Amino acid sequence: MILLDNMNNFSFQDFRDLIESIVLVVGIPLVLIQIVLLKKQLKYQTEWDKKNVTFEYIDKYTNELKDINKKIIQDLRLVGQKGKNLSNKKHNKLLNDASFRTDIMRIVAYFDHLALGIKNDYFDNHVAENSLIVMVIETYKAIQPYIEFRRKELDVEIASNFEELYNIWKNRI
Repeated sequence: MILLDNMNNFSFQDFRDLIESIVLVVGIPLVLIQIVLLKKQLKYQTEWDKKNVTFEYIDKYTNELKDINKKIIQDLRLVGQKGKNLSNKKHNKLLNDASFRTDIMRIVAYFDHLALGIKNDYFDNHVAENSLIVMVIETYKAIQPYIEFRRKELDVEIASNFEELYNIWKNRI
């Protein structure tokens, strides 16, 4: 009986207020859950995108630069006698070869950009390291005398990111 009496006093505004309260009580937690799920999804998507960009960059090396890099490493090892500094005469021969200079700078720029991307969390370090650690180390060892020569010649710290990546990765093999 009391319930019926209370129902008679229940106005449309009271009913509307009740519905709004229910919507708020149920809706706010649902919105918060959606926000949390969206943040997780964005984080997952960002990680996936970073891995994907890294794979694409590695593909560039595989498809465009791998053969060039192998030839440069071979030429520098032959001329530099496995890590010894290149003589001016031998360097001049290489420096006068425009094709060699272009190729070596493409390789240096590739690995310097890779290192910069890893350093700034654009590329996924784990993916890059698993794919390119051996090439980064071999390439840097072969190209290092040339880089030093160019640094002295230009008075500019070229390939500093590449060198930093080499120093980090060289102890991981």
